[in-house]
Amino acid sequence: MNHNVDSINHVHELWFQDGNVVFQAESNIYRLYRGILIKRSEFFKSVLSSDTITTIPQYNGCPFIRLDDSSKDATIFFKAIFDSSFFEAPGTETSLSIISSVLRLSIKYQTPYLIHRCILHFHTAYPTSLPSWAKRESIRTIPPLDNTPFAILLLSVEIKIIPWILPSIYYCLSTHPLSDTLNPVQWEGNLIQLGWEQIKTFAIGRSKLMHQQMRYAVEYLMEGEDNLACEDKGECQSIRRKVVDEIVGWGWMGDWVEEIPTYFQGLCNPCTKGFHEFYDRSTKEWWSNLPGFFGLPEWDELERLKREALAS
Repeated sequence: MNHNVDSINHVHELWFQDGNVVFQAESNIYRLYRGILIKRSEFFKSVLSSDTITTIPQYNGCPFIRLDDSSKDATIFFKAIFDSSFFEAPGTETSLSIISSVLRLSIKYQTPYLIHRCILHFHTAYPTSLPSWAKRESIRTIPPLDNTPFAILLLSVEIKIIPWILPSIYYCLSTHPLSDTLNPVQWEGNLIQLGWEQIKTFAIGRSKLMHQQMRYAVEYLMEGEDNLACEDKGECQSIRRKVVDEIVGWGWMGDWVEEIPTYFQGLCNPCTKGFHEFYDRSTKEWWSNLPGFFGLPEWDELERLKREALAS
């Protein structure tokens, strides 16, 4: 007997004429291959096994299953399974929109290899080590679109298996003007807003980051004044004071890895060497302290959670 399907839209790239199982998500309908789904998903393996298949309603001679997922999520998830070029491992760029849908349904339908792939993509953009953070712009596979950190933070609240990205996400948010974080922002045509718990965590951590930024600026100014090897006291101190004034005037956390080194060009050779020593020392310190600023576990623990997520 045929199951009644109203107002359907055949998703042509996921409607295989010789497919043997049919799904519907909202108004979208898909004709797919039962054997592939059984192999990829523990959930579908149990639902589509020979013991249960006869109890499922039929559509045009195929088992028919209605999903309570959005058509967007279902389409992206099924394309990730049936189109090998649609969602590849890191090395190939993807988008947060694709990752969100794939991860959401891969967890729900127990598809480990896609979960693993999503985690690897997140690691390219939100790593757990300072060396990886320093080169992230050259290796990230999630493009740095406006408001991406807001969307990822909300995704991490919904899907709790990626806590190790949170320090990097909160740090990225701290490089935005405060008003941007407190107010709704645009994402994929919709307004999104952080919840109170995320805003509170962000505000406390951002305040600590800003304090550390000011401390570093003042420490470097004082350290420069004591550099007896300086070859041009007047010029080097002028550069330092100008940079400190600029940093103090920032209303957000600067990008300590990328921006700060560019401000100290023009120092004499001994002062340049002194700056790089100070910069290396202070950068390692703030990175080490970053999770704690936002009330999160230390990097070692977050790294362990990431390894467990990848292993499972």
